Amino acid sequence: MRSRRQTISVQGLLLAGLSVAIVSGCASTRSGGFDSADPGSRIDAIEETTRAWRRDPQPLPSATRVGIVESLRSDDELLRFVAIMALTEITGTSRGYRWDAAEAERVAAIPAWVTWAGAPDGVEVASR
Repeated sequence: MRSRRQTISVQGLLLAGLSVAIVSGCASTRSGGFDSADPGSRIDAIEETTRAWRRDPQPLPSATRVGIVESLRSDDELLRFVAIMALTEITGTSRGYRWDAAEAERVAAIPAWVTWAGAPDGVEVASR
């Protein structure tokens, strides 16, 4: 038979283990950034890029610009939304892209973003 102290210890260990499992599940463990097939990882990369740009509004590296622009092609609505919001904040324009538009309309707006992404040093980046 267990004593009251042993029962409390077992319950405490179970509670601590459950807490660790919950916190671990809530923590972002996604990786891969712009190269990931996981939309959540791409969203994380875009959000980190935007936060860094807010701290220091320098031109984005070419690979970063391409990664964000490629996200506009996604089937994932949230990823498209986050991508265009970041691009609009960084450049000051949406270039006619709407994340919630019909696919044909979205596809038609992407070439302007591809041109921007290929521009040397993000010359069109808005100053703050």
